[in-house]
Amino acid sequence: MPFISTWYELITQIEKLSEGTTMITPLSQRRFRIANTHEQRVIISLEDDDRFHPLQREQFAPLYDRIHDDPGTFELDRLSPNAAPYPPC
Repeated sequence: MPFISTWYELITQIEKLSEGTTMITPLSQRRFRIANTHEQRVIISLEDDDRFHPLQREQFAPLYDRIHDDPGTFELDRLSPNAAPYPPC
């Protein structure tokens, strides 16, 4: 499946979440919520931060490529140590 199809599936699944659903980042264990979705980005808010953080579709493409370059299970410990669900501010 090409990345663009996967992106739209991700948006579809996010939009199915109950309002106020809190998720936890796998590495830093930070809690966040989806504030909004758009065709080109997902906007999150961290539980301990009053700011909104846009996650651009282009940010996900390298991870998608990396996962698909090595078929099978993707181990979270393969992510860089400072990987986070938001861009540094």
